[in-house]
Order: sequence, then structure tokens, then C-alpha cells
Amino acid sequence: MFAILFSSVTGIMNGANMSGELKDPSKSIPKGTLGAVLFTFITYMILFILIGGSCSRDLLINDYLFLQDINFWNGMVLIGIFATTLSAALGNLIGGSRILEALANDQLFGCILNPATKTTKGGNPYMAVLITWFLVQLVMLVGSLNLIAKPTTVFFLLAYAAVNLACAALDLASAPNFRPTFRFYSWHLSLVGLVGCLIMCFLISAVYSSVAIIFMLIMIIGLHFRALPTQWGSISQALIFHQVRKYLLMLDIRKAHVKYWRPQILLMVSRPRQSSELIDFINDIKK
Repeated sequence: MFAILFSSVTGIMNGANMSGELKDPSKSIPKGTLGAVLFTFITYMILFILIGGSCSRDLLINDYLFLQDINFWNGMVLIGIFATTLSAALGNLIGGSRILEALANDQLFGCILNPATKTTKGGNPYMAVLITWFLVQLVMLVGSLNLIAKPTTVFFLLAYAAVNLACAALDLASAPNFRPTFRFYSWHLSLVGLVGCLIMCFLISAVYSSVAIIFMLIMIIGLHFRALPTQWGSISQALIFHQVRKYLLMLDIRKAHVKYWRPQILLMVSRPRQSSELIDFINDIKK
């Protein structure tokens, strides 16, 4: 049931996916996301209480469209189903196509995704939208929401886990370009979100989760060994720099001792390639 209901909150990333279309993303995304989550939460809680107090257990288990029978007008439920399905589908279709376009522009998968870089004069990636639509249709050929729900939810949860991991790493590295305006943010929150997402993945399906994580690790390793044309700045280098700087500041000259002394040599050469023997000699002295 969580896997099916979870599809109702997958639009939480639509604002981030379409940040390039927003006039002021840093303000619009938090306000829009939190407002939408709060409105949805209140609506669902009211529905839970009203349905739980007026419907029998057998009705809820055996009739997926029981809301039509208890509503004062059957058509309202159908309109709601079409509206929510269409809005969620369009939101994820547009957001997913923007991600596909970004992957194509960064040449992460070589020339395979080159068609996805084509856009209209206004900058809309129409080819990425068509490719995304085609891939979604292939998944829909399964023909069962219950079969699609589990793998889809696992991949969504892993995407959220990756976002939490990135935020936690940026905060721990004290990256100057990471300045969240949410006053109550802490890397502890991201860690809780990361662990929660992984736990829910394996509670939904241990098999799908294991396969998805292995697939992601293979992609990460492949990208690590591949010389990419674009450099975004590695978070691992930021973490290493942060730790090195912290330990350098911890050095106290008053606590220095002769048995730990090492020579610090600055070797200045005009042609390093022709001075390899000298460099090796200095390196031996340093040790």
C-alpha cells in the first residue's frame, strides 16, 4: 500500500527538476514544495479520518472505487482521478525530460543521448520529452499498477536517498556554495532521510532494492573511470580538503618534537621532466 500511495508524493522533486524554468528557484522551490506537502497531508488526514469512520473493512479491501459509492456524485471521483493522474504524469514527464536533457548535454553516456539535446527556439527539449514518453509507455505495457508500483517506488526512494546524501556531504564539507535558507536544516536531518529511504526500499522489496543499488553502483564506478568532458567538482575532493584544512589548523608548533621532525624542501626546477633523478633524490631525503 505504501508503494502505491507513495506515487502521490513523487511530485516533490518537480520543482527541483524544473528549477531552470523558475524566476527565483531558491524561494519558489521551498515555498511551493512545503506548501504542497502541507496541503496534501491535511487533505489525506481528513480523508483517512472520514473514510475510517464511515466505511467497513471489507469495503476498503474489496472495492478500489468505493469512493464512488459513498460520494454524493459519482462523477466527481472520476474527475479527480483523471485530474490527479494527468497532473502527476505531466509533472513527472516534464521533470524527467529535463533530467534526460541535462544528461545528454553533459555527455555522460556518449552520443547515445544526442537526440535529447534538440530543443525548440524557446529552449524546450521536445526530443527529450518524446524519448521520456516512449520509455514510460514501455513500462506501462506491464499492464498492472501493482507490478509497476514496487520498482518505481524503489527508484524514487533511491533518488531521494541520493539527494539526502549529497546535502549531508555538502554540509559536512562546509561547501561555500551550499547555503540552505531553511533555518532548521542540519546534516543530521539528511542522514535520517537517507537511512529512512533505504529502510523503506528494503521493506517494499529486498530484491528490487538490491538490484537497483547494484545497478547504481555499476553506473557510479563506470562514470568514475570514464574521462568526462565536463567537471562539476567532486564532493570527495571537497571532503578531503575540509579534513586536511581542519588537521592543519590543529597543528601546534609548541607541541612539536624532534623525533617527529621531517625536512620540508621546496625544489624549484625549470624543466621537471629533465629533473626526474633530482626529484627522486629529494623525495628520498624527505622520507
